[in-house]
Amino acid sequence: MTRLLVVSKFLLLLGIFERSHAYKFSERQHQLNNSFEDVNLTKARKVPLYTELSAALPLVIRNLSNYSGLIHDKGAPPNPNITYHFGELEKDLALLSDKVSGFYAVLHEMLPDGSGPFLCPLNKQSHIKECLLIATCLLEYHVPEEIELAAFTTYMEMTQRFIDVGWTVLKTGLLMEEPTPILNMDAVPPEKYQCDMLKHEKVTGSSPSMLQVGSSESEFESDGATLAMSSALVHASKVSFQILDSHQVGSSVDATILKLHELWMPICKHLNCDHSNFWDLHYASYQQTASLLELKSGYAARRAMRHEVQHRVKLEKRFNIV
Repeated sequence: MTRLLVVSKFLLLLGIFERSHAYKFSERQHQLNNSFEDVNLTKARKVPLYTELSAALPLVIRNLSNYSGLIHDKGAPPNPNITYHFGELEKDLALLSDKVSGFYAVLHEMLPDGSGPFLCPLNKQSHIKECLLIATCLLEYHVPEEIELAAFTTYMEMTQRFIDVGWTVLKTGLLMEEPTPILNMDAVPPEKYQCDMLKHEKVTGSSPSMLQVGSSESEFESDGATLAMSSALVHASKVSFQILDSHQVGSSVDATILKLHELWMPICKHLNCDHSNFWDLHYASYQQTASLLELKSGYAARRAMRHEVQHRVKLEKRFNIV
């Protein structure tokens, strides 16, 4: 029953994601808003910022994914359903800013000390990747009390996959128009705004999720096996990168493969997968991530899940390249 509930939540989020083509209001919606100018919007607004951000994140990922696909296929035959044509860098960057504008509006409100415009300036594409990561960090602090871990896992999967795959495609498309150094840059947030450090006024001192750091020892003991397997997966992914990086021209392919098989064998013994088949162990790792949804310690589960997703997507990308 638990697995069915998890799948149902995932499909619901995916359905929302698929139907949402742009994070901006239609002209009809603007007209409706104008007819209610006398409404006190501040008083009427009862939706928490973290809820707005959890809706804006998948929508901006959809916008950016569409953008990356179109700029990558700009040499394709004309399509009457596509009215915008890429090829002029200035206009293409303006369109890119438009695609993230709604997401940035929410993010700016949620970031502390008025730092939003500094960290995520609207007209600088070099900050987009950084700001997607910051958004997941802000949402993480509301897991599991206000945002269910199953939903947050979906946000992390789509965001990490775009960052590691889609963002590269998008940047390559822009660089083909004009290979300027600025397009090669990706900003890195200051340490205080990275996931382990980031706090904001809507969370600090008020969110029960911040108290999860002090979860009881009994909770961690009961969750120990699942967390240990999570750590083993992340460690194996890191070592896999080291093994692949050490493989040079003239190295023994059989020896490299043997090292990878030996590395993943004990993990596949627990996950019931074939350690000699990357895709088998890759898909088996999702079973491990699903088991995190059942942990008692929300803090430990959300942090372990983030690391699992990040390393799984990066390793998948690396093996696709190989």
